[in-house]
Amino acid sequence: MTIAKKKSDILTQAYDELAARHELNEEMLRLRNKYGFAPPKKITVAEMKERCDDLCDRTEKAVEAFCIKAGKRPPLMMNHSRYKVSKEFPQKKYDRTAAFANVPEDRLRKAPLYTQDAIGALLGINAEYLLRASHREEVANRTRAEWKRLEYEFVERNDYNLRDLHDDILRHIDEEHFEEPTVKAYREERKKWRKCGCFSCDNYFPITKDHFKAADRYWKYKAIRSGNKNSVYCSETCRKGQENALKRLEKTGTMLPEYEYEYVMDDWKGRQYKRHNTPTDPAKLTRKTDEKTSKNGKKPPYAVL
Repeated sequence: MTIAKKKSDILTQAYDELAARHELNEEMLRLRNKYGFAPPKKITVAEMKERCDDLCDRTEKAVEAFCIKAGKRPPLMMNHSRYKVSKEFPQKKYDRTAAFANVPEDRLRKAPLYTQDAIGALLGINAEYLLRASHREEVANRTRAEWKRLEYEFVERNDYNLRDLHDDILRHIDEEHFEEPTVKAYREERKKWRKCGCFSCDNYFPITKDHFKAADRYWKYKAIRSGNKNSVYCSETCRKGQENALKRLEKTGTMLPEYEYEYVMDDWKGRQYKRHNTPTDPAKLTRKTDEKTSKNGKKPPYAVL
């Protein structure tokens, strides 16, 4: 085979790959314009399945056509930038496997449509939409008995529950009565306490002033107030929380807040995690502290974020 023939074959192969990439990019652009947006909230599972099936079929045909014409699979995103090993050693390039695994997220979001990353992202987001539609349909079909079980398991406040009260009463009886503790002594003290009436609160609060915790100086730091015989809630927060829960019950059929049963997308979870768990640069803390000092003329006791 002559050199001219080899060059011709290389050019032909490059042209075929470029043409196949262009065709795949156009088809994926059409699919993204049609299926790259969130479906309506009231979409049914059957409609969402039909949408996903159409997307999968058209994507499979487009990728198959690319493989036949180009002779290989669509490309993957790679990270060709250098990274710093340490101060003593120069910067290095990622090896082949690490280059695929260390692509920055902002580049993955803007990946060309003919890459496997963009194709997978489009398929993945529609699969999540299908799961969300299925979850919403399941939530809509739950019975009141199922909601009651979930409401029973939902606890927001648990500062002083029945186990804590039981242990403290027994300890108090042991300290006050040197003889064997009696059931009567336990019942007398137990009658002075009541469970909070809020559905999401497991706290017990005193309904008399002569309870055994009255002289405890640490009891006042609990987020529980002492009530009277007619008290239903351990705090004002629980009273308002129960009122809001009853309003939700009339509106949605359950006292649970919406965030407890709403389907959360993985993309949203990732963004929230990065937003709340990204470490702060120490230089920013120092700069903020200096700015605060220059404004007030006094150095604050802590760094201001």
